Amino acid sequence: MREIKIKQLTKESFERYGSYINLIDNDRAKLGNTPNEYYRDLMPSYIGETVSSGAICRVKNMPMIIKEVEYSDTFEKTMLPLDGDIVIFVGDGIAQGDPIPLDKLEAFLVPQYTLVKLRIGVWHHAPFAHNELSHTNVLIMSRPRFYVNDIFATDLSEEDFIKIVD
Repeated sequence: MREIKIKQLTKESFERYGSYINLIDNDRAKLGNTPNEYYRDLMPSYIGETVSSGAICRVKNMPMIIKEVEYSDTFEKTMLPLDGDIVIFVGDGIAQGDPIPLDKLEAFLVPQYTLVKLRIGVWHHAPFAHNELSHTNVLIMSRPRFYVNDIFATDLSEEDFIKIVD
């Protein structure tokens, strides 16, 4: 089984797939003073006219093996790990009918409270928990019913599975 190593998020290493911001540790301008500080417009995202911000993806702590991939054709997907760190994998988008670039997938450690926005067409799938908790809850922001209207998912054959390692 092929392996890929987890990388740290940096602007340079991740910008081809999207963007990110740590919501807790940032130097953005704020409104108000202690005890009520308001940080606004941290990461605008185009996801259409209606936003669904209530989707939670609960990822169980398990071996990090990529068995399926997906992408969206019409919206950016935003993820926010709430309980702990997660690992995501991503790959450049392709034209329909082209082979999936499995040999070019990359994995990134996303610290807790770091908002990640994936560009339209970027290959990915559900994140993996990266902590000692039994699971990690991840807030997903996207269009309503994106999972049935605009997700193109593919199961990989066992010989194409990829293991993510630290």
